Amino acid sequence: MDGNVIYGFPKEELVDSIVAKLIPHIQAILGEQERDKLLSPTDACKMFIPAISTKTLARWTKDGLIVVQRVGGRLYYKHSDLLTAGSTLKRYKPTRT
Repeated sequence: MDGNVIYGFPKEELVDSIVAKLIPHIQAILGEQERDKLLSPTDACKMFIPAISTKTLARWTKDGLIVVQRVGGRLYYKHSDLLTAGSTLKRYKPTRT
């Protein structure tokens, strides 16, 4: 029996079929990881159109408009929290990155 045929399918066809089934699942996992990604204050400011200053970000954090994550004494902002905040603020729009 040929080593390139598995259960009546050519090996390449079987691999292509498996990959085609896995790609949507992998993309969903990566999208989930992107939403949970932590950003520095500088990177968080760049998420808004137009970009905001770090002072504005600090004020919005203090006012409770954006949730901050503290890790090892440093401040980070969750990507999904910035998207949510950007959609609630009328003048600013979050980027889709």
